[in-house]
Amino acid sequence: MAKNYEVPDFNEDDFFDWALEPLLPVLCEQTPWELKGKTATLNNALYAPIMEYTLEAVSDKLVLRPREEHAETQSMFGVSRPDGYQQWPGYLPSETLLDKNASYDSIPRKVILPDGSRGFFKIVGRGEKHTIETELNNYDRIRISQLPSSVRISRLLGLVRDECDTVFGLLLTYIDCGTVTLTCAVESGASDCQRQEWVAEVTQIISSLHKNGIVWGDAKPDNILIDQNQNAWIIYFGGGYSEAWVPKDLAGTMNGDLVALAKVVDYINGDLPFQSEKASGGQIDQPAA
Repeated sequence: MAKNYEVPDFNEDDFFDWALEPLLPVLCEQTPWELKGKTATLNNALYAPIMEYTLEAVSDKLVLRPREEHAETQSMFGVSRPDGYQQWPGYLPSETLLDKNASYDSIPRKVILPDGSRGFFKIVGRGEKHTIETELNNYDRIRISQLPSSVRISRLLGLVRDECDTVFGLLLTYIDCGTVTLTCAVESGASDCQRQEWVAEVTQIISSLHKNGIVWGDAKPDNILIDQNQNAWIIYFGGGYSEAWVPKDLAGTMNGDLVALAKVVDYINGDLPFQSEKASGGQIDQPAA
């Protein structure tokens, strides 16, 4: 309703704040794991208690009414035995620790693997089996290729799965970027010198991928991250494309990558305004700090 009607001095955020107010006491009761003296793991996030309510108005006051739990709400994540999953190391949710700064996130991204290394957790939704199978296949091609480890792309480290081989998420290279994409970096007024470095880096990465028979696919500035050292990284190999950057008839091809690269270079150089995105068959895969 807030989107369809204009109310003076009242925006959509105000509406959500108003609707959230009755829930605040309930949320405050959910003490963060670290405050209970326990180490938070992905198990805490994936199997967190779920409470369902309806929001009603009684005498001009908002009240919560508990409602019966729905099965679909209880199992929102994970797919069973996607093709190709057995080729990758598996980590139980209970042995994958949350970074202390990620414990408050509704979907934690930065995790600590059993060997102490960091990873980016990309959660898998219940209906995403085909997408994940495509992504697993692409990461397997990267793994068996001769692509040097120095090429800055996201790589698959393993899978978070349970004893029944339900895959809850992918563990990818953790890129210390503070969520800064190429789009953010360009729009924040990067210097000409720095922009030319990004042009050279992105061009070299795509050249290395193609030399090893690997297609990027969903090529666009939002799938390029800029790390703390101002280096460019290419992420997301889950298929799909964004029509503003890749022509439909070239989707999933090296030529499509090259068309997108030319547009990205023009965008970095300020010769092309940012193109609003209409994604098809993919999803944004962006690590968070």
